[in-house]
Amino acid sequence: MESESDLGRIVGDRYLLLDSIGQGGMADVHLARDQRDGHLVAVKWLARSRRTETAFHEKMRIEAELLARVEHPNVVKLFDYGIAGDGSPYIVLEALTGETLHEYIARRGAMPVEQALPLALQVAEALEAVHRAGLVHGDVKPHNIFLCGPNDHPTCIKLIDFGFAQLSSADTPTDDNMVAGTLEYMSPEQILSDPIDARADIYSFGIVLFRWLTGELPFDSGPMLRLFAHHLESRPPPPSWLLEEIHPGLEKLILAAMRKDPANRYTSMLEVIADLECVITGIGEVYGAPMQQERDEYWPRTEQAKRACRILGRVGVSTRPPPPMAPTPMAEVPVESNPISAPIASGPISETVSTPDSAPVQSQVRNSEKAPVVTAITAAEI
Repeated sequence: MESESDLGRIVGDRYLLLDSIGQGGMADVHLARDQRDGHLVAVKWLARSRRTETAFHEKMRIEAELLARVEHPNVVKLFDYGIAGDGSPYIVLEALTGETLHEYIARRGAMPVEQALPLALQVAEALEAVHRAGLVHGDVKPHNIFLCGPNDHPTCIKLIDFGFAQLSSADTPTDDNMVAGTLEYMSPEQILSDPIDARADIYSFGIVLFRWLTGELPFDSGPMLRLFAHHLESRPPPPSWLLEEIHPGLEKLILAAMRKDPANRYTSMLEVIADLECVITGIGEVYGAPMQQERDEYWPRTEQAKRACRILGRVGVSTRPPPPMAPTPMAEVPVESNPISAPIASGPISETVSTPDSAPVQSQVRNSEKAPVVTAITAAEI
């Protein structure tokens, strides 16, 4: 691997790189030893091919700055940020033991409900802390939920990888008119590069819960434009199609989180937490999210989102959602796509699927996935 040449180096005159434990499109991650106190840490360092690109320097600086705003036992800890001798930035995080939820599902399938729900509650509490700090995580998915402890018996979770985090905004479009996230878990507003707030993470959390408890994605993990259409138009299938014994209140929670119109979802993770606690304890009634709009449709808010819809060959959004599709059997569902970064505000669509910038994720994975082939889709192929 490219990062092997860095093994044995001391970064920031302090962190001795011991092992390469993950690679992404932007950064490599190493297990390292802090020479000052002997503790093991995870060092996320720009990939060698990116170290001369100032745009990536700024991206990593912002990631560290935003993560530093959040302090919660279920959010990965940031220990340090600095500039290496070659002028490239690095981030130092706590080293974790365990596996990602993505790895668990790939290995075992759905997690038993009684085991999953207390951990899901921790994810919700971590996201609430992120939102309370004025941020949107922007890439909530199984890859970024780390199950700490022995495999099959995790004791807690850590929310990781803040590479796509941004300040929450109800008025400002996403930075640089770019779509950033992982398509299978992205909200309609995120896909269209509309302004996003905490409700975008709530949508992603609903999809994660669906996958966690059923082992399946609510929408087929197929061609990219088909997934665009599903998120913008298709009603998600009820989890009870796959999990007959699911608590009705839990199904109500998941479906409310995945509504198309942000106004029809939960308004905050605090509401999600309250309903999750009702399901777990059996005390009280699941409140859900009352519909604020009679029809659950997503309409683009900005001119750039409207142009994106036209580029995608659609005049409007969700005139009549089609009936839900039966989920694809797990054996036929490919691994989720990697985070995408796609300019869609004007001109032709040029969408790049790149390797994930999931440093904290991969920093905890001993046998990380190999980087996929980089592909591009242009307007001529649509």
